[in-house]
Amino acid sequence: MHDQFAREFSRDPAVVELDLSSADNQAFTGGVGGEVSLRDDITDAELRAFGERVREFAVDHDTRVLGSAGPSNVRISVLFDGWRVPVLLDEAQGDALLDATKELRGDSRVDAVVFNSVEFTTVVDSATIEIADGDTAFAMLAESPGLFAQLAPSPTLTVTTQPGAAARVVLAGAPGPWLGSARAAYDGLTAELALTGFEADQEAATITLANEADLARAEALARAALQGSTLAVTFQSDLVTLFPGATGGAARALLAELPENARAALESVWTDDRALKLGATDTAAVAALARAIDGAGAGGAGGGAEPLSPVTIHTGDQSEPALSIQGAPGQLVA
Repeated sequence: MHDQFAREFSRDPAVVELDLSSADNQAFTGGVGGEVSLRDDITDAELRAFGERVREFAVDHDTRVLGSAGPSNVRISVLFDGWRVPVLLDEAQGDALLDATKELRGDSRVDAVVFNSVEFTTVVDSATIEIADGDTAFAMLAESPGLFAQLAPSPTLTVTTQPGAAARVVLAGAPGPWLGSARAAYDGLTAELALTGFEADQEAATITLANEADLARAEALARAALQGSTLAVTFQSDLVTLFPGATGGAARALLAELPENARAALESVWTDDRALKLGATDTAAVAALARAIDGAGAGGAGGGAEPLSPVTIHTGDQSEPALSIQGAPGQLVA
């Protein structure tokens, strides 16, 4: 089927490139899958016509039309101008997806959309909408139920600003009361502080500060904005990076115990609330930080909590550090 698809579509005037593979790793089942790159200037009418041709190919070749269960074995997504749209075997759902694509392409706020489907028959599993700025991200997510009303079920939605945006905003999930809470926190923080990232879903928000020194002020602003809300908030910064789900409390408690000259030697901090990785300015700073952490004792533990361990301190590229030491707090210096 791979060769049949290539013969039928490789010379289509809308096609720029075919990147095909087997849709099934068991070659005897046949199938074709992959991506078809179309002209970036393709019109909505041309996109619909091309999608219909691919759907007809799938109907002619896919086992589901003969009553078989499971995903389609013709799994083609079309790419153009940063967009990704899967071709669905089901005609009604495929038309609904193309209708939504047309509406979004006509919205000047939208830069690109990536749709994903696992089974390529009736369901669009996820959609990521890329827009220009944070204010628009909140508005777009609030409007999203109307955009996908004809798709059943609606895709899991993420709205994000462009990767190069000064403050990266990522909002994920169906709109609800959490979105208003997240917006209140976003507005309150950006009015007074510089952010480089703001990610939120219905349960939690992870906010990245441009300056770690703003942490106390940011926490106060968030508390004021989120009174009565159940949205959990954690803060990262230019210095501190958190593994998803971590709070950073133990790491920051440990850093607060260090003398100022040791903290000044830090270039990066990473923690998952169990282990701690520190980047230092140079080899002398690695040794100085190790001595300071050994002297701090409990490694950020409090209230009976386990200390952070192991602690890794390095300088240079983490994959090939000029110097790296690792151990439990109190045992870093031999």
